[in-house]
Amino acid sequence: MLVALAGLALLADLQAASKLLLAVNPNFTNGRAEDGLAIDVENNGQDAKGVVRVSSSGGVSLYPIELPRGAKKHFVAYPMRAPEYSYEQIEVLLDTDRGSIQVSANNDYTGDQGQLALEISDETGGLQFLADSAAAPAYPGAPVAGKACYAKPEDAPARLSAYASAKGVVLGAGAERMSDGAVAALKEYVIAGGRLVLVGGSGSPVFRDPRWADTIPITGLHAETRDISIKANGARFKASLSVQAGTPLPGSIVMPGGVIVHYQGLGGVIVIPFDILDGPAKKWLGRPKFLSSLLATQTGADVWQGAGPGNEYGYGYGYGGPMRRYGGSYPGAMTAGAPRRDDPFAFEPPRPETVLWIILCYLVLVAPVNFLILRKLRRSELAWFTTPLISFVFAGFLLKLAAGLYLGKMMTESRGTLLVSEHMPNGVFRGSTQLFFPTGGSYDLGLSGVDQISSGDANRYGAPSLNAEPLTAVDADQFLVPGLSVHNLQFKELTYEQLVDAKELLSLSARRVGNKLEVAITNRSPYELSGGSVFIEGKTQSTTQAIDPGLTIAPGATVHVSVPTRSSSGLQDPETGESYLATIADPLGRFSMLSHRTAFRAKLRGFRPGPQVGSEGADKGEINVVWVGEPVTGVGS
Repeated sequence: MLVALAGLALLADLQAASKLLLAVNPNFTNGRAEDGLAIDVENNGQDAKGVVRVSSSGGVSLYPIELPRGAKKHFVAYPMRAPEYSYEQIEVLLDTDRGSIQVSANNDYTGDQGQLALEISDETGGLQFLADSAAAPAYPGAPVAGKACYAKPEDAPARLSAYASAKGVVLGAGAERMSDGAVAALKEYVIAGGRLVLVGGSGSPVFRDPRWADTIPITGLHAETRDISIKANGARFKASLSVQAGTPLPGSIVMPGGVIVHYQGLGGVIVIPFDILDGPAKKWLGRPKFLSSLLATQTGADVWQGAGPGNEYGYGYGYGGPMRRYGGSYPGAMTAGAPRRDDPFAFEPPRPETVLWIILCYLVLVAPVNFLILRKLRRSELAWFTTPLISFVFAGFLLKLAAGLYLGKMMTESRGTLLVSEHMPNGVFRGSTQLFFPTGGSYDLGLSGVDQISSGDANRYGAPSLNAEPLTAVDADQFLVPGLSVHNLQFKELTYEQLVDAKELLSLSARRVGNKLEVAITNRSPYELSGGSVFIEGKTQSTTQAIDPGLTIAPGATVHVSVPTRSSSGLQDPETGESYLATIADPLGRFSMLSHRTAFRAKLRGFRPGPQVGSEGADKGEINVVWVGEPVTGVGS
């Protein structure tokens, strides 16, 4: 009877599940599953509720869902990506009280070819011409990646991490209909090192969209007819076209054809004044090379390659570009200053040979030595007392070796870089946090503004994690971890990207005094700044001046730094012909010179990113701030 009832119950569950429909596709047409999944759910049966679970290398993201009878729901889910994986299988599970369905997301491996140009437009296929120069497969038999992916304006994601794999984003017809959130996310994408391409022409309503007023590098914007003559890949294009014209902002680079490149943050805004996607330009044989070259415009994304503390430039562990690698750890890597006895992150486990010698000494002492001495004293009955006593002594000695763990409190150590762009409200933090939990249980990490997160599958000593359960986070337009389950004495490491309110962090101004620049740096934040470098770049002059490593800028304080200027103009030494860029090893210095930006980098003390559990002392971890601003007025000639 029980078997029959169980069979009927199983049959009922299967019938209920058959009423549920689940469809999963990359959010971008021709795009990658790891950059976002378009989830479509339909319920043709009884009312149901449950959750959509998206499992990937970095953990499980949860999307609670309610499905009344006849409901059809569409949303975008974001897999939690582990930066070290270039390929991963993504599984999507619809788990409800009326049944479950599981679907594997299609995520073909394309190696380095996976970085695509994204067009946001009403029409799909506007960048198809880029496929004319498709690269060879990553390996024999591998699929050749497309050169572009597409999104409808109303479907453009309002999330920075969604644009992680885009080498550039092209705004086409209808882009003015994007949501405010999508516009904000694209501005953050530029700050973080991305390339945003605006295409002109006779209409181009996106140029008149007030939301882009602080991004388009042109004043006095108007439409006019202009003769265009430009050459690419050996093919010349000449035509009289309607263009978007005006005066480029200071610091902009004007290229052939009237193309304007203006750097913002670590990225760049590229304005093509004529319509490259339609009209006469469609017949131009040099069009693929022309746009590909613009999408390869050098930005400051390589500054993220070493985002974090560690070497003479303040960079220590890799970040490989947008959402690639920004974490890493090793014993004692994060701890600064003299270790404390109750500091779990300063704890070094005893060497195996030490433990082995202790065990051997215990075995020798507790058995032959103990009994021989007692037998010689003719008090063998005391072994009932001496044996436990010896055991307690050795156990205490072993516990003393691990005192750093048993005395430790719940604690975090964070490292990474906070990137701030002048005039932009949000900064982007990329880094990692190690956590120590002395007591097992479930903890709310108190996250805020976290755009992407993942957990490694190894502990800080490189061994497999004691916690086999993947990191589980609820995605509510940002990732939240309301219940992280851990064991006693467990370490955990999280890598993440976080948006931070940074509009009042600091300011920088400079004025020329003779052959020097007097730079004033004001700390407007509640945090302490120390050490670092300031970079000043004009069209014809560049200078880099290290700040005294012992210098501290307290909250609200202003410091003045005198910076000598170059005696020559341009990017090359007029006497030797050597490129100044080749002489600058610091990635931020090279970017400052190339982009005509001003930049400042320092250590930031007191700022606590990511998890807000336990305590993080002033001597814990290391956070750098990178501030990028406009060109200094009067620099250059």
